[in-house]
Amino acid sequence: MEMCIMKSLNWYLNPPTPSTFVDILHPMMLELTEDEDSMAEIKDLAKYLLELSVCDGYFINKNPSLIAHAAITAAMNVLATPIKIQRRLEALPTSASPPSIDECAGRLHNIYSVSMSEHQLSSAVTGREASPTSVFS
Repeated sequence: MEMCIMKSLNWYLNPPTPSTFVDILHPMMLELTEDEDSMAEIKDLAKYLLELSVCDGYFINKNPSLIAHAAITAAMNVLATPIKIQRRLEALPTSASPPSIDECAGRLHNIYSVSMSEHQLSSAVTGREASPTSVFS
């Protein structure tokens, strides 16, 4: 019955993406600290890590919420967020287990490291500073 209604209204349902979960977790992250600027920076880097994750087949069978939590964790590690704030993030209620989060965060951190080293190499070769997400050489 629901599908019939959906089709008649021309509505499409898509599963939530990791990016959606980052958006959902962002207000909770703001409660962890008073520093909105650093939380915005963490969110931006987490979304960039999510973009990089689509290039790795490892994440195909992972839950979007796990990937999002791992991206936030990895972003906090890259940006050297104080450990007490990282511990507060770990205390947030999620369905993912800490070992799973740490494993995915480590993978995302490695992907990020590779992307940044390739970006630096590209900048050195071309002599111009390009966006790390640029597809143009």
